[in-house]
Formats: sequence, structure tokens, C-alpha cells
Amino acid sequence: MDPDCEVHVVGREPHPLYNRMGISRVVYGRSAMAGLFLLAEDWYERHDITCWLNTRAVGIDLAGRTVALGTGEQVAFDRLILATGARADVPAIPGVAMPGCFALRDADDAVRIRAYVQEHRATRAVVVGAGPLAVEGAYALHELGLKVSIVVRGPAVLRRYVDERSAQLLTSYLRARGIALVPGAAMAAIHGPDRVRVATLADGRQMPTDLVLLAIGATPEADLARAAGVAVRHGIVVDDELRTSSAGVYAAGDCAEVRGEVSGLWPAAVAQATAAAANALGEHQTVPGTATPMLLKGIGLDLVSVGRVHPAAGDAVLTHEDPDRYAYGRLVVSDGRVAGAVLLNLPREAPAIVTAVRGGAPSRGLEALRSTHWRTA
Repeated sequence: MDPDCEVHVVGREPHPLYNRMGISRVVYGRSAMAGLFLLAEDWYERHDITCWLNTRAVGIDLAGRTVALGTGEQVAFDRLILATGARADVPAIPGVAMPGCFALRDADDAVRIRAYVQEHRATRAVVVGAGPLAVEGAYALHELGLKVSIVVRGPAVLRRYVDERSAQLLTSYLRARGIALVPGAAMAAIHGPDRVRVATLADGRQMPTDLVLLAIGATPEADLARAAGVAVRHGIVVDDELRTSSAGVYAAGDCAEVRGEVSGLWPAAVAQATAAAANALGEHQTVPGTATPMLLKGIGLDLVSVGRVHPAAGDAVLTHEDPDRYAYGRLVVSDGRVAGAVLLNLPREAPAIVTAVRGGAPSRGLEALRSTHWRTA
């Protein structure tokens, strides 16, 4: 935004910016990181941006306006943007630190999983979790050739984002590809003795496995901010302009708590980063209050969920279904406006409908749906 601004990006990973939503491809793909990078290799140099790769920020001196690095060096700042992301939650169960137990948060996690499967000739995997990352991780392990089971506490995956029918279709799709769902179950222990061999559920069932992938949630990486005296609740507390409690310090993405919530979704992180950058340069952009879509990709079909999934009293519902291709759509219309949508394997319809939900578009703009394959539920 300002070519005269000196920018330093400090990151613990050895890679520059890459598509974190695509890391599951690193698990089963032959090309490792190729294709994941979002900017040309010389982009940073051409824009006078200094990248500190494989470098940890270990302290912030708010009074002195410097960031201490793990190498012993100091980087001065006029404005500081904290984009430290989140770390995977790890349950306190026996055996969780055993070789063969993984989380999948960044590209290096994916590299380690692929290497482990080959080194130990793994053939079976258990994935624990019900969110998008659990589904994408399970599909990636399936594509690598493993027999995969997903253990979920509830009745289905993605229940936070979808309605019952779309959950049924998604489950059928996964099962048709050999990915089993174990509903109403919780992981109790992981057994070896030398590496992962068996996963034990809370009801006593034992599942022989060579690998366990934990995808049960994430916690904002806020320790650096907290140690510096920046206000932290669940995440780093920011106002509508992404300002923290300390002047000149902003936060964005999975580490930021906006209006009492941490989004954890890529589209929200992009919007927050854009606003934080603009405001660091003196503007006053606010974070949009519109619904953030959940996007599930990389499993052979697309799923989009945005806004309200379940109707309230007086709402209308439009649905479409083509079970032969696992296609399903559900729109919630409230007070003449599209308030929410679930779209499974409907890539052509999705962009316009998501725009309608996020903009609160009048439902008359979607009246054509009523006369085609969409019906009032």
C-alpha cells in the first residue's frame, strides 16, 4: 500500500507465503511445496520487503519499539502487526506424544506425515475431529493409500456448518471412497509401545492403526502478545479496526479476537490483514461484520457454508438435491433476504449465492431458482 514503507516479515517457517488451505496436497502429492506459493520468488525483493524465514520472534519491547529475535538480533518498528496464527489443540490422553501421532497446521506437518507413512509403511490411519481440517486430512491420507477412519464426538462431521441432509450426503461421499465415520466416539488413549499401534476409544473399543491425526481445534498463538502486556482473552483482543490495547500494535488472522470471537477461517484472515495494513498506514478501515464463508476443498467436491444454516420461525427455506452427484443446496431466506446457505458440490451457483448472503441481498434476486431445480422446503 505504501512503497516507501520498510516492511519486515518474521516467520518461524522456512517458507515464504503459501496457500495454507492447500497443505493437505503435500501429504499425497508428488510435488511437495510446488504450486503452493502465492507470490513469485522475487516479489519480496522487488517490493523491498525483508523476510526473516526460519526465525522466531521471542519478545516485544513496546516502549523501545523493537522485536527480539531468537537469533539475538533486534528489529525496530513504528507499527507492529501480530499475525501469529494458532496452534493445534492436543488432548491430554496417554500416548499422545508417541511417534505416529500428528497435527496438520502447516506445510512442514504435511511433509512429516508423508515421510512417516513411507518410513513405517503405514496402511491405516485414525483421524480425530469433526471440522474441515479433519475431513481434508482424512481425504489426504486416503489419497496416499491408507485406510482411514474419522472419529467424531457427535453424529457427523461439520455439524457446526451444515444441516442434517448435507451432512448425510457428505458422509455417504466419504464412505463411498472408503473413509469410515465413527460417530459418538471420543479418543481415550494411544498405545505403542514404540510408536502408534492402537487407538482406544472412551467406550473401550480398540482401533488398530499406524497413524493418528489430531484435528480437534486450535488455540490462538497469543503468548508473545501476552508477555509484552498486550490484552489477551482467548485471542489477542482487537477493536473493529484491528487495534490492540497497545498503540501502534495490530493483530489479524487466527490469533485475533474480534468482537469476542476468533474466526479461524481463511477469508476472515485475508479481510483482517487488509484492514490492519491500511490502518497501520493511518487509515480507519473496519472489519466487515458480514458472515464469513467456510470453504471445504481438496476432497473431490466443494462445500460452502455461509450465514445461518438453520431457519428461525417465519423463515423460508429453498432446497435443491441431486444425490447421484452428491449435489445439495439449502438457502435460508429471512425477511425477504438471503440469510444463509449450504452448498455441496454446486460450484457454479456458489459465488452468486455467497455474495447474496454476505451482502444481505433481497431474495428476489434469486427468484430464478424457484423456477428451476430449487424448491421450497
